[in-house]
Amino acid sequence: GMSNALRIAKNLGLHDEIIENAQSYVYQKSDNINKVLDKLIKQEHLLDTKIKEINKQREMLAEKISILDIEKEKVKQLEDKIIIEANQKADTLIQQAKTEIEELLLELKELKKRKDIKQHEIASLSHKFKKIKDRSIPEKQIDENLPIEENIHVYIKTYETYGKVIKKLKNNKFEVQMGNLTVNVDKKHLKPVHIEEKIPRSTGKIVLKKHVSSRLDLHGLRYEDAKLKLEKFLDDAIIGNLHEVTIIHGFGTGVIRKLVHDTLREHKDVVDFRYGGAGEGGQGVTIATLK
Repeated sequence: GMSNALRIAKNLGLHDEIIENAQSYVYQKSDNINKVLDKLIKQEHLLDTKIKEINKQREMLAEKISILDIEKEKVKQLEDKIIIEANQKADTLIQQAKTEIEELLLELKELKKRKDIKQHEIASLSHKFKKIKDRSIPEKQIDENLPIEENIHVYIKTYETYGKVIKKLKNNKFEVQMGNLTVNVDKKHLKPVHIEEKIPRSTGKIVLKKHVSSRLDLHGLRYEDAKLKLEKFLDDAIIGNLHEVTIIHGFGTGVIRKLVHDTLREHKDVVDFRYGGAGEGGQGVTIATLK
């Protein structure tokens, strides 16, 4: 190496000053090399530390991805459960409506056999039919000519149920709302539907009546007219924040009185009711207490 070369040069008679200068240069260069090597070793250790940290973060990320996949599967199972329950509920409601209609038809057949049909009996059946009709699910018809866009009702083939398009997404996908659930569905799984819904448009304003009477007189009214008037009166009384109302039904055959009592008994906002006392009309009047 360099030390051996300097020794040979000295034996050959090279001047001492030159050899000393050469030795100084060699030692200085050797010291620089040692410093560079030391720096490289430190950088290697630092790099090893960074690699270990990166590997640890990668393991943590893989674990989080695994947890997310598990949660995603749970959400998917929950979605399926909600959809199944919603369909079962819809089937139950439809079956209930069918049963009530069949019972109504039987009542009509029995009435046909009788000769002494009373007006209030026909009105009662008519009212039952109206309640069933109002509860019925809107009719949905697939209409291939309708474009699939926001606010359009659709049939989702993969879920075998109906929904409403909320937003158009990328890659031919749509955000669809099914009840309280929102899912992303490919266009190929959607069929546009036309829905006949008899829903009155709201102006967005609530109009309260300035004056609501606390008394209702049902004298001389037919059963169905009395029922409609009674229901409207109770609605107005509740909106008007009345605490107590008086309903005059008279004595008569007792049909209107029974109608009043049945309606009050089933009404969710009626706390209690009683016949009128002395000076209030007696049993020809019913006084109801509202929430």
